[in-house]
Amino acid sequence: MKAQIVHLTQLAVLTSLVDGEASPEELETIAKAVSEKHEATREEIKALAERMVARYTAEGLARKPVQLVRRGQQSLRILSGPLRRDALRIARQVASATGGTDEGEATFLEELARSVHATH
Repeated sequence: MKAQIVHLTQLAVLTSLVDGEASPEELETIAKAVSEKHEATREEIKALAERMVARYTAEGLARKPVQLVRRGQQSLRILSGPLRRDALRIARQVASATGGTDEGEATFLEELARSVHATH
């Protein structure tokens, strides 16, 4: 699997963990959004996302906004301009997958967007 797909998926997973856990709707949104524009199937993306969720949950990363933002910023730095925009678009879709974006998710997305603008 291409590194860019891994980083896109990683950012989406980090977004899903802002509220402490990744919901089934968020995981399905990740699988659909990443697979639509990139060379991987929904099943591959969903399996990758589930492995990431398990790893990050075991690391205690969920509900730690500063660490989540840092990891997200690292993923964004690796991606090129168009892929950064795509990553942020997917992250916004994930944040709203359960009926709206909560305050923690909105702050997370703002911090990521701010870091993208700071690198230009």
